[in-house]
Amino acid sequence: MVASRLDSFMFQTPEERYKALIERNSRLLKEVPQYMIASYLGVKPETLSRIRTRK
Repeated sequence: MVASRLDSFMFQTPEERYKALIERNSRLLKEVPQYMIASYLGVKPETLSRIRTRK
């Protein structure tokens, strides 16, 4: 699990990581504050907001 998360930081864009998170745990996005999700994805909350508006 840890290795796959590290690989995602090296080989995926933040948008790809966000999409993967949605596919794995869409309910999580409703229950966890945006700043925590941004931190988990390795981006700033502002960047996460931009990613979310593109979808």
